[in-house]
Amino acid sequence: MIFFATLAAASAYLGDAEILANIQAGRVVCSNPDDASRTCSTISRYEMHPDGSLLETSELLIAPAQNVTLTVKAKITLKRGAICGSMLKSDLDEAKVKVAGQPIPDESNKQALAKLEAGFAGLFGKEACEVLKVEGDQLLKIGSLDGVEVPLPPKRVRWISANSGFKVASPPQS
Repeated sequence: MIFFATLAAASAYLGDAEILANIQAGRVVCSNPDDASRTCSTISRYEMHPDGSLLETSELLIAPAQNVTLTVKAKITLKRGAICGSMLKSDLDEAKVKVAGQPIPDESNKQALAKLEAGFAGLFGKEACEVLKVEGDQLLKIGSLDGVEVPLPPKRVRWISANSGFKVASPPQS
């Protein structure tokens, strides 16, 4: 019985209240944090509107070797400790591509988004949810799509201050 109590204490999911407290404190989620280079593979920022709705703005590293990122916004909700939202084609149409931290020209951005659309098309309108799970001293993000867990390993994540100096980029290769 003690083993199961220890196991339960070592592994817990964050609830809505904890997630909201981090959002209200201005923290952002850094995926795959690298402290030495102060980089993340994704940084997700959350904005709470007066009506209680939430907007997630995520910058994702989509081509690590070329340091290409995609910034996309989507409405989200919290559901029993899960951050959930459905990506729409219009969300991708309004996304921004950057190379080495610099936005690319509008026409190039449109062309890049058109190429990315095929890869994202299968996600449009589907509910994607991510739960944040504490395991030992690690915070992990586990995804699901339309209620089915995504068969990928969990990502290490960390709540960080929005002005902590982390950026979306590949960590330097040693």
